[in-house]
Amino acid sequence: MGLFSKKKKQPTGDKACQQGYLSFSPDDVKKQEEASKDNSEAYDLLWQAMTTSSHISKRDKKGNEVPIDDVYPVSLEETLEMERLLNEAEEKIQDHNDEPLNNQIGELRYIIDWSKKRHFNFSWIVILGVILGLFVLNHFRAYPREQAKKWKAIVNKVDNWVEQDTTITWENTQARYYSSIEDFRFKSANVYKAAIVGRQKSGYNYDLNRIDEIKGQLDTVKSKDKKKRLTKELKSCEKYIEECKKDGEEYSKLEFKELKKMAEKDCKTIYKRYRKEARKYTFWIWVFIIMIPLYIIADRPYGWMETRHRLESKILGGIKKIGYALAVGMFSGGVAMQFMPDLLVKYTYSNGRTETRSEMNPDNVMIMMMKALLIIGAIFVAAITSAFLMTYSTVTGLIRNYNWESILATAKTKIGKK
Repeated sequence: MGLFSKKKKQPTGDKACQQGYLSFSPDDVKKQEEASKDNSEAYDLLWQAMTTSSHISKRDKKGNEVPIDDVYPVSLEETLEMERLLNEAEEKIQDHNDEPLNNQIGELRYIIDWSKKRHFNFSWIVILGVILGLFVLNHFRAYPREQAKKWKAIVNKVDNWVEQDTTITWENTQARYYSSIEDFRFKSANVYKAAIVGRQKSGYNYDLNRIDEIKGQLDTVKSKDKKKRLTKELKSCEKYIEECKKDGEEYSKLEFKELKKMAEKDCKTIYKRYRKEARKYTFWIWVFIIMIPLYIIADRPYGWMETRHRLESKILGGIKKIGYALAVGMFSGGVAMQFMPDLLVKYTYSNGRTETRSEMNPDNVMIMMMKALLIIGAIFVAAITSAFLMTYSTVTGLIRNYNWESILATAKTKIGKK
């Protein structure tokens, strides 16, 4: 052992049980059994109690070294059997001054008591991470929620359109392109009609110009492959302008009632899309709000259940450490960006005098972007890690840690009595 090496402190109490720690092994008990005259039978029963767990194979019992955490029971039946053997061991004690035996029985008794009880295993940092995620979800919900309110008002506005003359021709319509989310076109029936006809006119004019370009290229192109591709594109454009003109002329003939019906369908589609998006975020917000108390209740296994899934718990613990370490690292890096030093610029004047001045780093915009990305990334990593851990622990906890058949049967009995 090195001069500055520190002896590892052994865990005690519930922490020792959670880690699967035991201060002695079945092999130690066997050696003590062989050395004892009065308590050999008690030691034998103690050894039997220690090797009750199904994690210990027959090969292990025949002399191979048994891993300490394999001594722990992994079912209620094993826990009760271990307790029975330990009770027998205590009854067989002849020399009650055998301190090692008393200590070992006491330690094993603590493991049995721990295995028979439920233990809260929820993590506050996971809960805080999920709460952080709820703020993120609420932030993303704000935009579609506001848009849904806006488009709901537009739907009502279209419902109250005043009937008017909507005469318009394809030839006299100005080519305009309106995005599917622009609301100006719903100002009135005439504006809407000009918008939908103008959109077709815009597509018509664009592809008409493209046809002239393609024809010019075909006159000079020599490559057969390129000529074939341009010919195919030409036919596609010719077909498209025919469709645009046909649809545009049909739209120009629509009367007020037909336009109103079409506009209502158009704006309702946009409204429903935003409402659906907002509801999606609302759904997940409520899922995790409900999941927080469920997570606390669900992640409350019996000790023997913890032992059964100790490897899984270690893997989840590793994911937790990596996820939060990455989040902390990204957040720290983002915060540290503001301390980036300014540039030192050296100026030389005509008289030979030199001066060094501190000037703003021209890459400050990039630094601010990196800072924002790192902090936002840290929030997302922490929230996603927490959401995964909580979801997994809640689902598996509810399945493993509760006997739902018994709970439902009890509930039905109580309801029947009422």
